[in-house]
Amino acid sequence: MTSTDDSSQNQVVFANGSSSDNNKTNSDSSRKTTYEDLVQNSDLFWEKLRDFLGCTDNPLMVPTVGGKSICLHKLFKEVTARLGLERVIKDRKCTEVIATFGLKTPITNASLALKKHYVPMLFKFEHVYYLKKPVSSFAARALRAGTEVDGIIEGKFNNGYFVRVKMGSKELKGVVYRLESPSRKKKSKSDPKKPKSHRSGYNFFFSETYERLRPHFPRSGQLLTLEIAEMWRSLSKSDREVYQEKGRKDRERSRKEISEYKSLMASRAATDAAVNDAAAAAEAVATDAEMNDATDSDATVSDAGTDEAMNDAENDAATAAE
Repeated sequence: MTSTDDSSQNQVVFANGSSSDNNKTNSDSSRKTTYEDLVQNSDLFWEKLRDFLGCTDNPLMVPTVGGKSICLHKLFKEVTARLGLERVIKDRKCTEVIATFGLKTPITNASLALKKHYVPMLFKFEHVYYLKKPVSSFAARALRAGTEVDGIIEGKFNNGYFVRVKMGSKELKGVVYRLESPSRKKKSKSDPKKPKSHRSGYNFFFSETYERLRPHFPRSGQLLTLEIAEMWRSLSKSDREVYQEKGRKDRERSRKEISEYKSLMASRAATDAAVNDAAAAAEAVATDAEMNDATDSDATVSDAGTDEAMNDAENDAATAAE
Protein backbone atom coordinates (compact mmCIF):
# COMPACT_ATOMS: atom_id res chain seq x y z
CA MET A 1 0.00 0.00 0.00
CA THR A 2 1.41 3.38 -0.97
CA SER A 3 0.26 6.83 0.06
CA THR A 4 0.11 9.33 -2.78
CA ASP A 5 -0.59 13.02 -3.11
CA ASP A 6 -2.50 13.63 -6.33
CA SER A 7 -3.88 17.08 -7.20
CA SER A 8 -5.24 18.72 -4.03
CA GLN A 9 -6.39 15.69 -2.05
CA ASN A 10 -4.74 12.78 -0.33
CA GLN A 11 -5.76 9.26 -1.14
CA VAL A 12 -4.65 5.74 -0.37
CA VAL A 13 -3.96 3.48 -3.31
CA PHE A 14 -3.10 -0.19 -3.43
CA ALA A 15 -0.10 -1.08 -5.55
CA ASN A 16 -1.79 -4.27 -6.75
CA GLY A 17 -5.21 -2.69 -7.30
CA SER A 18 -8.08 -1.92 -4.89
CA SER A 19 -11.04 -4.22 -4.40
CA SER A 20 -13.38 -1.70 -6.01
CA ASP A 21 -11.44 -1.91 -9.25
CA ASN A 22 -10.82 -5.67 -9.36
CA ASN A 23 -13.55 -6.25 -11.92
CA LYS A 24 -12.21 -3.47 -14.12
CA THR A 25 -8.65 -4.72 -13.79
CA ASN A 26 -9.68 -8.25 -14.66
CA SER A 27 -11.59 -7.07 -17.69
CA ASP A 28 -8.57 -5.01 -18.80
CA SER A 29 -6.17 -7.90 -18.44
CA SER A 30 -7.31 -9.39 -21.72
CA ARG A 31 -5.99 -6.40 -23.66
CA LYS A 32 -2.66 -4.59 -23.76
CA THR A 33 -2.24 -1.77 -21.26
CA THR A 34 -1.93 1.64 -22.91
CA TYR A 35 -0.45 4.90 -21.76
CA GLU A 36 -3.95 6.35 -21.42
CA ASP A 37 -4.92 3.48 -19.10
CA LEU A 38 -1.97 4.24 -16.83
CA VAL A 39 -2.75 7.95 -16.69
CA GLN A 40 -6.41 7.42 -15.85
CA ASN A 41 -6.06 4.49 -13.45
CA SER A 42 -3.53 5.00 -10.63
CA ASP A 43 -4.07 1.46 -9.30
CA LEU A 44 -3.19 -0.01 -12.69
CA PHE A 45 -0.17 2.31 -12.88
CA TRP A 46 1.21 1.03 -9.56
CA GLU A 47 0.58 -2.57 -10.54
CA LYS A 48 2.38 -2.21 -13.87
CA LEU A 49 5.24 -0.20 -12.38
CA ARG A 50 5.85 -2.80 -9.66
CA ASP A 51 5.85 -5.58 -12.25
CA PHE A 52 8.11 -3.54 -14.54
CA LEU A 53 10.66 -2.88 -11.80
CA GLY A 54 10.45 -6.42 -10.43
CA CYS A 55 9.18 -5.24 -7.04
CA THR A 56 6.09 -7.42 -6.76
CA ASP A 57 7.13 -8.74 -3.33
CA ASN A 58 8.70 -5.57 -1.94
CA PRO A 59 7.27 -2.08 -1.38
CA LEU A 60 8.36 0.66 -3.74
CA MET A 61 10.56 3.40 -2.35
CA VAL A 62 8.58 6.63 -2.31
CA PRO A 63 10.87 9.53 -3.30
CA THR A 64 11.06 12.61 -1.11
CA VAL A 65 11.82 16.12 -2.34
CA GLY A 66 11.97 19.11 -0.04
CA GLY A 67 10.75 17.00 2.87
CA LYS A 68 7.60 15.93 1.01
CA SER A 69 6.77 12.56 -0.54
CA ILE A 70 6.39 12.66 -4.29
CA CYS A 71 3.70 10.56 -5.96
CA LEU A 72 5.29 8.65 -8.84
CA HIS A 73 1.97 8.46 -10.67
CA LYS A 74 1.58 12.23 -10.62
CA LEU A 75 5.24 12.68 -11.54
CA PHE A 76 4.81 10.34 -14.51
CA LYS A 77 1.73 12.26 -15.69
CA GLU A 78 3.34 15.69 -15.31
CA VAL A 79 6.51 14.72 -17.19
CA THR A 80 4.80 12.85 -20.03
CA ALA A 81 2.25 15.66 -20.38
CA ARG A 82 5.28 17.75 -21.34
CA LEU A 83 6.45 15.16 -23.91
CA GLY A 84 8.80 13.14 -21.69
CA LEU A 85 11.87 13.66 -19.53
CA GLU A 86 14.31 14.53 -22.32
CA ARG A 87 11.95 17.19 -23.67
CA VAL A 88 11.35 18.59 -20.17
CA ILE A 89 15.09 18.97 -19.67
CA LYS A 90 15.63 20.45 -23.13
CA ASP A 91 12.78 22.96 -22.67
CA ARG A 92 13.96 23.77 -19.12
CA LYS A 93 10.66 22.83 -17.53
CA CYS A 94 12.06 20.91 -14.56
CA THR A 95 11.13 23.70 -12.15
CA GLU A 96 7.64 23.78 -13.64
CA VAL A 97 7.18 20.05 -13.03
CA ILE A 98 8.42 20.21 -9.42
CA ALA A 99 6.21 23.24 -8.76
CA THR A 100 3.07 21.16 -9.42
CA PHE A 101 3.69 19.33 -6.12
CA GLY A 102 3.33 22.52 -4.08
CA LEU A 103 6.48 22.06 -2.01
CA LYS A 104 6.84 24.38 0.96
CA THR A 105 10.62 24.29 0.78
CA PRO A 106 12.01 25.92 -2.40
CA ILE A 107 14.17 23.65 -4.58
CA THR A 108 17.27 25.39 -5.90
CA ASN A 109 18.09 22.58 -8.33
CA ALA A 110 14.86 21.18 -9.74
CA SER A 111 16.66 19.52 -12.65
CA LEU A 112 18.90 17.46 -10.35
CA ALA A 113 15.96 16.48 -8.11
CA LEU A 114 13.88 15.40 -11.09
CA LYS A 115 16.64 13.32 -12.69
CA LYS A 116 17.57 11.73 -9.37
CA HIS A 117 14.09 10.22 -8.87
CA TYR A 118 12.66 9.95 -12.37
CA VAL A 119 15.55 8.24 -14.15
CA PRO A 120 15.87 5.11 -11.95
CA MET A 121 12.11 4.70 -11.40
CA LEU A 122 10.27 5.95 -14.47
CA PHE A 123 12.60 6.70 -17.39
CA LYS A 124 12.55 3.20 -18.87
CA PHE A 125 8.86 2.87 -17.97
CA GLU A 126 8.23 6.04 -20.00
CA HIS A 127 10.18 4.56 -22.90
CA VAL A 128 7.89 1.53 -23.06
CA TYR A 129 4.45 2.90 -22.19
CA TYR A 130 4.62 6.52 -23.34
CA LEU A 131 6.94 6.27 -26.34
CA LYS A 132 5.56 2.78 -27.07
CA LYS A 133 8.93 1.24 -27.85
CA PRO A 134 10.29 -2.18 -26.85
CA VAL A 135 12.45 -2.54 -23.77
CA SER A 136 15.27 -3.94 -25.90
CA SER A 137 15.65 -0.61 -27.68
CA PHE A 138 16.09 1.33 -24.44
CA ALA A 139 19.77 0.39 -24.03
CA ALA A 140 20.63 1.56 -27.56
CA ARG A 141 18.70 4.77 -26.97
CA ALA A 142 20.30 5.47 -23.63
CA LEU A 143 23.87 4.56 -24.50
CA ARG A 144 25.28 7.69 -26.05
CA ALA A 145 28.28 9.91 -25.53
CA GLY A 146 28.57 10.81 -21.88
CA THR A 147 26.29 8.00 -20.66
CA GLU A 148 27.36 6.36 -17.41
CA VAL A 149 27.37 2.56 -17.25
CA ASP A 150 28.45 0.09 -14.59
CA GLY A 151 30.95 -2.46 -15.77
CA ILE A 152 34.04 -4.49 -15.07
CA ILE A 153 37.48 -4.17 -16.67
CA GLU A 154 38.48 -7.69 -17.67
CA GLY A 155 41.77 -6.92 -19.34
CA LYS A 156 44.13 -4.23 -20.53
CA PHE A 157 46.13 -3.68 -23.68
CA ASN A 158 48.30 -0.88 -25.03
CA ASN A 159 45.49 1.35 -26.29
CA GLY A 160 42.57 0.53 -23.99
CA TYR A 161 40.62 -2.02 -21.97
CA PHE A 162 38.43 -5.10 -22.41
CA VAL A 163 35.21 -4.48 -20.48
CA ARG A 164 31.93 -6.15 -19.57
CA VAL A 165 28.89 -3.95 -18.88
CA LYS A 166 25.28 -4.60 -18.01
CA MET A 167 22.57 -2.70 -19.89
CA GLY A 168 19.11 -3.61 -18.68
CA SER A 169 18.79 -7.39 -18.74
CA LYS A 170 21.64 -7.81 -21.21
CA GLU A 171 25.32 -8.24 -20.46
CA LEU A 172 27.58 -6.82 -23.13
CA LYS A 173 31.30 -7.21 -23.78
CA GLY A 174 33.37 -4.68 -25.62
CA VAL A 175 36.51 -2.62 -25.93
CA VAL A 176 37.13 0.85 -24.58
CA TYR A 177 39.91 2.66 -26.43
CA ARG A 178 42.07 5.19 -24.68
CA LEU A 179 42.54 8.28 -26.80
CA GLU A 180 46.11 9.48 -26.84
CA SER A 181 46.41 13.19 -26.24
CA PRO A 182 48.54 15.02 -28.82
CA SER A 183 52.07 15.77 -27.73
CA ARG A 184 52.47 19.18 -26.23
CA LYS A 185 55.51 21.29 -25.75
CA LYS A 186 56.65 21.56 -22.20
CA LYS A 187 55.55 24.81 -20.71
CA SER A 188 58.22 26.99 -19.30
CA LYS A 189 57.97 27.63 -15.61
CA SER A 190 55.93 30.72 -14.97
CA ASP A 191 56.94 33.42 -12.57
CA PRO A 192 55.34 32.60 -9.19
CA LYS A 193 55.00 36.33 -8.53
CA LYS A 194 52.88 36.85 -11.64
CA PRO A 195 49.28 37.78 -10.66
CA LYS A 196 46.48 35.34 -11.41
CA SER A 197 44.04 36.17 -14.18
CA HIS A 198 40.68 37.54 -13.13
CA ARG A 199 37.72 35.22 -12.60
CA SER A 200 34.31 35.84 -14.13
CA GLY A 201 31.03 35.71 -12.25
CA TYR A 202 30.40 32.26 -13.71
CA ASN A 203 33.80 31.08 -12.43
CA PHE A 204 32.81 32.01 -8.88
CA PHE A 205 29.43 30.32 -9.27
CA PHE A 206 30.99 27.20 -10.78
CA SER A 207 33.59 26.68 -8.04
CA GLU A 208 31.02 27.22 -5.29
CA THR A 209 28.42 24.90 -6.84
CA TYR A 210 30.93 22.25 -7.89
CA GLU A 211 32.03 21.58 -4.33
CA ARG A 212 28.42 21.34 -3.17
CA LEU A 213 27.21 18.96 -5.90
CA ARG A 214 30.32 16.84 -6.41
CA PRO A 215 29.12 14.07 -4.02
CA HIS A 216 26.05 13.59 -6.24
CA PHE A 217 28.20 12.98 -9.35
CA PRO A 218 30.97 10.63 -8.17
CA ARG A 219 31.62 9.16 -11.61
CA SER A 220 31.03 11.89 -14.13
CA GLY A 221 32.59 15.32 -13.99
CA GLN A 222 31.22 16.05 -17.45
CA LEU A 223 27.59 15.63 -16.38
CA LEU A 224 28.24 17.80 -13.34
CA THR A 225 29.70 20.52 -15.55
CA LEU A 226 26.62 20.44 -17.79
CA GLU A 227 24.35 20.52 -14.75
CA ILE A 228 26.11 23.58 -13.33
CA ALA A 229 25.86 25.36 -16.69
CA GLU A 230 22.10 24.71 -16.74
CA MET A 231 21.77 25.99 -13.17
CA TRP A 232 23.61 29.18 -14.16
CA ARG A 233 21.23 29.78 -17.05
CA SER A 234 18.28 29.29 -14.69
CA LEU A 235 19.47 31.81 -12.09
CA SER A 236 17.36 34.90 -11.59
CA LYS A 237 18.83 38.26 -12.55
CA SER A 238 19.32 39.28 -8.91
CA ASP A 239 21.02 36.01 -7.96
CA ARG A 240 23.29 36.19 -10.96
CA GLU A 241 24.21 39.79 -10.16
CA VAL A 242 25.77 38.64 -6.87
CA TYR A 243 28.34 36.57 -8.77
CA GLN A 244 28.76 39.15 -11.52
CA GLU A 245 29.73 41.71 -8.87
CA LYS A 246 32.37 39.32 -7.54
CA GLY A 247 33.67 39.01 -11.10
CA ARG A 248 33.91 42.79 -11.53
CA LYS A 249 35.81 43.20 -8.25
CA ASP A 250 38.21 40.44 -9.19
CA ARG A 251 38.78 42.06 -12.59
CA GLU A 252 39.81 45.28 -10.84
CA ARG A 253 42.06 43.32 -8.50
CA SER A 254 43.71 41.59 -11.45
CA ARG A 255 44.15 44.84 -13.40
CA LYS A 256 45.82 46.55 -10.44
CA GLU A 257 48.14 43.63 -9.66
CA ILE A 258 49.14 43.20 -13.30
CA SER A 259 49.97 46.91 -13.58
CA GLU A 260 52.16 46.70 -10.47
CA TYR A 261 53.75 43.52 -11.77
CA LYS A 262 54.61 45.14 -15.12
CA SER A 263 56.18 48.12 -13.35
CA LEU A 264 58.23 45.77 -11.23
CA MET A 265 59.35 43.83 -14.28
CA ALA A 266 60.30 47.05 -16.10
CA SER A 267 62.33 48.24 -13.10
CA ARG A 268 64.00 44.87 -12.82
CA ALA A 269 64.82 44.88 -16.53
CA ALA A 270 66.34 48.38 -16.26
CA THR A 271 68.43 47.29 -13.28
CA ASP A 272 69.60 44.18 -15.10
CA ALA A 273 70.49 46.27 -18.17
CA ALA A 274 72.53 48.72 -16.05
CA VAL A 275 74.37 45.87 -14.37
CA ASN A 276 75.09 44.27 -17.73
CA ASP A 277 76.33 47.59 -19.16
CA ALA A 278 78.61 48.12 -16.16
CA ALA A 279 79.99 44.60 -16.47
CA ALA A 280 80.57 45.08 -20.19
CA ALA A 281 82.37 48.40 -19.57
CA ALA A 282 84.57 46.84 -16.89
CA GLU A 283 85.39 43.99 -19.22
CA ALA A 284 86.31 46.43 -21.99
CA VAL A 285 88.64 48.37 -19.68
CA ALA A 286 90.33 45.17 -18.57
CA THR A 287 90.79 44.13 -22.19
CA ASP A 288 92.34 47.49 -23.12
CA ALA A 289 94.73 47.25 -20.17
CA GLU A 290 95.83 43.79 -21.23
CA MET A 291 96.40 44.98 -24.80
CA ASN A 292 98.46 47.97 -23.60
CA ASP A 293 100.62 45.75 -21.40
CA ALA A 294 101.26 43.41 -24.30
CA THR A 295 102.22 46.34 -26.57
CA ASP A 296 104.69 47.77 -24.02
CA SER A 297 106.26 44.37 -23.52
CA ASP A 298 106.78 43.92 -27.26
CA ALA A 299 108.36 47.39 -27.55
CA THR A 300 110.85 46.69 -24.75
CA VAL A 301 111.95 43.42 -26.30
CA SER A 302 112.38 45.16 -29.67
CA ASP A 303 114.59 47.96 -28.19
CA ALA A 304 116.79 45.45 -26.37
CA GLY A 305 117.32 43.53 -29.58
CA THR A 306 118.33 46.68 -31.46
CA ASP A 307 120.90 47.69 -28.85
CA GLU A 308 122.42 44.24 -28.84
CA ALA A 309 122.75 44.28 -32.63
CA MET A 310 124.46 47.65 -32.61
CA ASN A 311 126.97 46.48 -29.97
CA ASP A 312 127.79 43.40 -32.04
CA ALA A 313 128.39 45.58 -35.11
CA GLU A 314 130.76 47.87 -33.24
CA ASN A 315 132.75 44.93 -31.90
CA ASP A 316 133.04 43.44 -35.37
CA ALA A 317 134.33 46.78 -36.75
CA ALA A 318 136.97 47.09 -34.02
CA THR A 319 138.21 43.60 -34.61
CA ALA A 320 138.56 44.25 -38.33
CA ALA A 321 140.60 47.45 -37.71
CA GLU A 322 143.10 45.58 -35.55
